[in-house]
Amino acid sequence: MKDTYSYLSEISKDDIRSLVLSLERLVPGYLSLENEIVSIQAKPEKILDSINHVTAHDIAPEFRSAYINAFDDM
Repeated sequence: MKDTYSYLSEISKDDIRSLVLSLERLVPGYLSLENEIVSIQAKPEKILDSINHVTAHDIAPEFRSAYINAFDDM
């Protein structure tokens, strides 16, 4: 199990902070970052559903792939 998530040690604190802040703006109220502690206020499935809904409906079609690719690169 340890090797499954070994790549996480390569992600910098700044990258994690940036990703969480982006997600916090994308789906407000579902997660937050305070004093380097990430908190979630909903089940992960609900957060993913909301992210999928926002990217499918609220982001202009010409920007969707760029937006999704930005998160895939993290």
